[in-house]
Amino acid sequence: MAPPGVVRLMSKRLARVSVISSYERYDDDGTSGSRPQSTQRFLGLLDKHGPFYGLIITTALSILLVTANKRGWTVPDDLYRVIVSNRASVQLAIQVLANLLGLVFSGVICKLINYATRIYFQKHPVHFDVVRFWIGLCSSRMSMGLPMKYILLLASFLILMAAQSALWAGAMTPLTTSVISGAMVTIPHYRNSSLLQEYPSEIELAGPTMRTNKGLFTYSVGVMLQGGILTSAASATTIDGGVRRHAKIDYSQFTYLGRSYGVGAAVGLLDESIFEDRMAETYTYREVGYDTHVACMYNTSSKFVLNPLRTSESMYIAQGMLPNSRPRDPEYSLYIGHTPNTIVAIGVAHTPSDDDPRRMLAIAAGQSYGNLNATQCRFEYVPRVFEVTIGLADRNITVTPLPAVPVPVPDEGAGFDTQNLTFAATRQFELISNAQTTLYVSLVGNSINASIGDYVTAHASSEPPPGPEEATLAGLTNAVTSMIDDILVGYASAQLMVGGFREATPARVKRTALAVGQDLYIWAVFGVNAFLLAVLLLEAVRTGAWQRLPAFDYMDPSNLVTGGAAVARHSIYGQRGGDRTRPRGDDQYSMHDLFRQDGMAPV
Repeated sequence: MAPPGVVRLMSKRLARVSVISSYERYDDDGTSGSRPQSTQRFLGLLDKHGPFYGLIITTALSILLVTANKRGWTVPDDLYRVIVSNRASVQLAIQVLANLLGLVFSGVICKLINYATRIYFQKHPVHFDVVRFWIGLCSSRMSMGLPMKYILLLASFLILMAAQSALWAGAMTPLTTSVISGAMVTIPHYRNSSLLQEYPSEIELAGPTMRTNKGLFTYSVGVMLQGGILTSAASATTIDGGVRRHAKIDYSQFTYLGRSYGVGAAVGLLDESIFEDRMAETYTYREVGYDTHVACMYNTSSKFVLNPLRTSESMYIAQGMLPNSRPRDPEYSLYIGHTPNTIVAIGVAHTPSDDDPRRMLAIAAGQSYGNLNATQCRFEYVPRVFEVTIGLADRNITVTPLPAVPVPVPDEGAGFDTQNLTFAATRQFELISNAQTTLYVSLVGNSINASIGDYVTAHASSEPPPGPEEATLAGLTNAVTSMIDDILVGYASAQLMVGGFREATPARVKRTALAVGQDLYIWAVFGVNAFLLAVLLLEAVRTGAWQRLPAFDYMDPSNLVTGGAAVARHSIYGQRGGDRTRPRGDDQYSMHDLFRQDGMAPV
């Protein structure tokens, strides 16, 4: 083992030996050749402070990453497509760049350790195991010949060094995210409600109608769109109790998740600008509509009944007063049937009563649909603001009532003509039932019974199971609710496409985007960079910018060779009293003695 003072002696002595100069080179023939002074100075500065200059790059990049993260910056759409199409190549480039930036951090840390230990080395005796430990730190290399405590410390340090490139990779890897942008969508308005009225069932008397590649749009909703409306009624009750899914009654191929509440008609019709945005995921807007409540019950004293027409064997009259009929003005309509057993007649007040603004329907049914006979349903149309959310990938529509949002009044341009719209919508039930009753079957009755049957199936395991009256009223309520929702959507579509009564409303579009880096790693990189800057500044102040840094560098092989020779000489031969024959192994030489015997004044 070398005497403790030898290491200090090496530092002082080697500072005077030109052979260890970092700025002197040798030609191929072994002769010394000197670089130009300017090159020598540049290389000297680069060797002394080169790793610190790299912090300029990492500082700028870490600040940029934090700024982008806080402001929600994303990559441009064109670059997004390039990255998505070349993920492997992009990840490889990021990994290479992360390793380079990690090397900057490692270089700064190792250089700070090197400078601090060299200054310490100059003033204190150091065991060679400690020097080997320092070499492992500065070279980021494991040395298994060290004592166990140094191996553990060095292993922990190397793990931290390796983690730095991983932090940079996490801070720069593009991640899929979503951003919100603004857009405008076109929705119907009802300031002009002149076309919202009941039109006769006869084809030549149908209301204004148009057919496009997006569907059939008409003001004769109950007659010309009855196929979709009855399909909706049949599926109104879900067997599993989950969210009901039903198709929008046009060619847009969108599906409502839950109730439509009569809004969302514009989806897939006049929102081409959003559909053309391939990065769009969903969009949301608000629309005023009716939160329609339906309540059905049995009325055993109902005056709306079926009677045979005396002049015809296959014609029957559905007639009688409804609770909201005008006085002395009973409802009256003709139905066809092989017998009255197959008829389901729905009566709706054909003229609104000034004294009773209620909207109601009553059912008179034959024996085959006896469970529906003497039932009545009341509609409560509550104006409400709804939030309509459209999923473009799955082509679905979700409508959410917003009770806390006030409904604009008609003077502000967004009100409904309650009388025209609700009256016309409710009257469609009478037109549908009349048109869909044949000699042998009632399609309206079949659709309502399908909803009732699904309710029975859904609650078959409950205790006790639902009785006939409960099941009938629940299934009927669900069927009527789904029908009125679709009827209102039909009128909204007609206002848009046929009447041209439209207005623009703002929408929020959720778009797919790529953001650079994950929050945790971005802030970790920023924190490490800030810590290194602080340590660098403190060390620069403490050491006067390393003005008294000793020339001896244990990381320089030439320094170690020269120092090894000095150590060997002082280890083999003792220096006390001029005795050059003293054997190796005396570790008790004082620092003062070594300096004196080598002709060097002690510090």
